[in-house]
Amino acid sequence: MLNISTGRGTLAHELTHALAHFDFPDMPEWFDEGLASLGEESEFSDDGLRLTGISNWRLNYVLPELRQNRLRPLQSLIVSGNVRPGYEAVDYAHARYFCLYLQQRQLLGPYYRKFRARAASDPSRQIFMIRGTRRSSGSWPPRAISSSRTSDPAAWRSGISTRRR
Repeated sequence: MLNISTGRGTLAHELTHALAHFDFPDMPEWFDEGLASLGEESEFSDDGLRLTGISNWRLNYVLPELRQNRLRPLQSLIVSGNVRPGYEAVDYAHARYFCLYLQQRQLLGPYYRKFRARAASDPSRQIFMIRGTRRSSGSWPPRAISSSRTSDPAAWRSGISTRRR
Protein backbone atom coordinates (compact mmCIF):
# COMPACT_ATOMS: atom_id res chain seq x y z
CA MET A 1 0.00 0.00 0.00
CA LEU A 2 1.37 3.41 -0.97
CA ASN A 3 -0.04 6.81 -0.12
CA ILE A 4 0.70 9.02 -3.13
CA SER A 5 -1.34 11.95 -1.87
CA THR A 6 1.99 13.49 -0.81
CA GLY A 7 2.97 13.77 -4.46
CA ARG A 8 4.99 12.09 -7.15
CA GLY A 9 8.14 12.30 -5.03
CA THR A 10 6.80 9.59 -2.74
CA LEU A 11 6.10 7.33 -5.70
CA ALA A 12 9.60 7.85 -7.14
CA HIS A 13 11.11 7.23 -3.70
CA GLU A 14 9.25 3.94 -3.20
CA LEU A 15 9.87 2.73 -6.76
CA THR A 16 13.59 3.34 -6.27
CA HIS A 17 13.49 1.13 -3.16
CA ALA A 18 11.80 -1.65 -5.13
CA LEU A 19 14.30 -1.51 -8.00
CA ALA A 20 17.31 -1.16 -5.73
CA HIS A 21 16.30 -4.10 -3.52
CA PHE A 22 15.98 -6.28 -6.60
CA ASP A 23 19.45 -5.29 -7.84
CA PHE A 24 21.28 -4.93 -4.50
CA PRO A 25 19.42 -6.92 -1.82
CA ASP A 26 22.03 -6.28 0.88
CA MET A 27 22.14 -2.52 0.34
CA PRO A 28 22.77 -0.76 3.67
CA GLU A 29 19.86 1.24 5.00
CA TRP A 30 21.63 4.61 4.74
CA PHE A 31 22.43 4.12 1.04
CA ASP A 32 18.98 2.71 0.29
CA GLU A 33 17.32 5.78 1.80
CA GLY A 34 19.81 8.24 0.32
CA LEU A 35 19.39 6.82 -3.16
CA ALA A 36 15.60 6.55 -2.93
CA SER A 37 15.21 10.08 -1.64
CA LEU A 38 16.95 11.49 -4.72
CA GLY A 39 13.71 10.83 -6.59
CA GLU A 40 11.63 12.93 -4.19
CA GLU A 41 12.61 16.09 -6.03
CA SER A 42 14.06 15.40 -9.44
CA GLU A 43 14.09 16.26 -13.10
CA PHE A 44 14.81 14.43 -16.34
CA SER A 45 18.13 14.93 -18.09
CA ASP A 46 18.15 16.82 -21.39
CA ASP A 47 18.11 13.53 -23.30
CA GLY A 48 15.22 12.25 -21.16
CA LEU A 49 17.07 9.08 -20.22
CA ARG A 50 18.02 9.85 -16.62
CA LEU A 51 16.16 11.10 -13.61
CA THR A 52 18.41 13.49 -11.68
CA GLY A 53 17.88 14.46 -8.08
CA ILE A 54 17.89 18.14 -7.13
CA SER A 55 17.86 19.87 -3.77
CA ASN A 56 14.75 19.41 -1.62
CA TRP A 57 13.18 19.88 1.81
CA ARG A 58 15.56 17.43 3.47
CA LEU A 59 18.24 20.12 3.45
CA ASN A 60 16.36 21.69 6.36
CA TYR A 61 17.51 18.75 8.49
CA VAL A 62 21.16 18.90 7.40
CA LEU A 63 21.82 22.63 7.71
CA PRO A 64 21.19 23.01 11.47
CA GLU A 65 23.39 19.98 12.19
CA LEU A 66 26.17 21.43 10.06
CA ARG A 67 25.93 24.86 11.63
CA GLN A 68 26.21 23.41 15.12
CA ASN A 69 28.94 20.96 14.07
CA ARG A 70 26.73 18.00 15.02
CA LEU A 71 26.45 16.22 11.67
CA ARG A 72 27.47 12.61 12.02
CA PRO A 73 30.81 11.94 10.29
CA LEU A 74 30.21 10.48 6.85
CA GLN A 75 32.51 7.57 7.62
CA SER A 76 30.34 6.66 10.63
CA LEU A 77 27.21 6.68 8.48
CA ILE A 78 28.83 4.46 5.84
CA VAL A 79 30.55 2.02 8.18
CA SER A 80 27.53 1.51 10.46
CA GLY A 81 25.22 0.85 7.53
CA ASN A 82 22.19 2.06 9.47
CA VAL A 83 20.46 5.24 10.44
CA ARG A 84 20.32 6.05 14.15
CA PRO A 85 17.06 5.64 16.07
CA GLY A 86 15.75 9.10 16.89
CA TYR A 87 17.90 10.69 14.14
CA GLU A 88 16.24 9.17 11.10
CA ALA A 89 15.34 12.50 9.47
CA VAL A 90 18.90 13.82 9.84
CA ASP A 91 20.58 10.61 8.69
CA TYR A 92 18.22 10.22 5.71
CA ALA A 93 18.94 13.81 4.71
CA HIS A 94 22.69 13.32 5.18
CA ALA A 95 22.59 10.19 3.01
CA ARG A 96 20.50 11.98 0.38
CA TYR A 97 22.85 14.92 0.11
CA PHE A 98 25.88 12.63 -0.05
CA CYS A 99 24.19 10.75 -2.93
CA LEU A 100 23.38 14.09 -4.57
CA TYR A 101 27.01 15.15 -4.14
CA LEU A 102 28.16 11.94 -5.87
CA GLN A 103 25.53 12.32 -8.59
CA GLN A 104 26.59 15.87 -9.41
CA ARG A 105 30.18 14.71 -9.82
CA GLN A 106 29.08 11.78 -11.99
CA LEU A 107 30.31 9.35 -9.33
CA LEU A 108 27.00 7.91 -8.14
CA GLY A 109 26.78 5.18 -10.79
CA PRO A 110 30.39 4.00 -10.34
CA TYR A 111 30.04 4.21 -6.55
CA TYR A 112 26.83 2.16 -6.62
CA ARG A 113 28.35 -0.53 -8.85
CA LYS A 114 31.53 -0.80 -6.78
CA PHE A 115 29.54 -0.80 -3.53
CA ARG A 116 27.25 -3.59 -4.77
CA ALA A 117 30.12 -5.69 -6.14
CA ARG A 118 32.22 -5.48 -2.98
CA ALA A 119 29.65 -5.27 -0.20
CA ALA A 120 30.01 -8.90 0.86
CA SER A 121 33.82 -8.86 0.83
CA ASP A 122 34.20 -5.63 2.84
CA PRO A 123 31.85 -5.73 5.84
CA SER A 124 33.61 -2.72 7.41
CA ARG A 125 32.76 -0.73 4.27
CA GLN A 126 36.10 1.09 4.45
CA ILE A 127 36.55 0.64 0.72
CA PHE A 128 33.48 2.72 0.11
CA MET A 129 34.98 5.92 1.44
CA ILE A 130 35.83 7.70 -1.75
CA ARG A 131 38.53 10.28 -2.18
CA GLY A 132 37.44 13.78 -1.29
CA THR A 133 34.61 12.77 1.02
CA ARG A 134 36.36 12.49 4.36
CA ARG A 135 35.40 15.33 6.63
CA SER A 136 39.06 16.24 7.19
CA SER A 137 39.55 16.80 3.47
CA GLY A 138 37.14 19.72 3.51
CA SER A 139 35.29 18.34 0.49
CA TRP A 140 32.40 16.78 2.37
CA PRO A 141 30.20 18.37 3.29
CA PRO A 142 30.71 21.02 0.63
CA ARG A 143 32.15 24.18 2.16
CA ALA A 144 29.28 26.32 0.88
CA ILE A 145 26.84 24.27 2.91
CA SER A 146 28.88 23.77 6.05
CA SER A 147 29.89 27.42 6.35
CA SER A 148 26.42 28.79 5.65
CA ARG A 149 25.11 31.04 8.41
CA THR A 150 21.67 31.41 6.92
CA SER A 151 18.79 29.19 5.99
CA ASP A 152 18.51 31.03 2.67
CA PRO A 153 19.22 28.42 -0.02
CA ALA A 154 20.97 31.03 -2.17
CA ALA A 155 23.81 31.02 0.35
CA TRP A 156 24.77 27.39 -0.31
CA ARG A 157 23.82 26.78 -3.94
CA SER A 158 27.41 26.87 -5.07
CA GLY A 159 28.05 23.68 -3.07
CA ILE A 160 24.94 21.74 -4.07
CA SER A 161 23.39 22.47 -7.42
CA THR A 162 19.69 23.19 -7.39
CA ARG A 163 19.26 24.00 -11.05
CA ARG A 164 15.87 23.49 -12.64
CA ARG A 165 14.86 23.53 -16.26
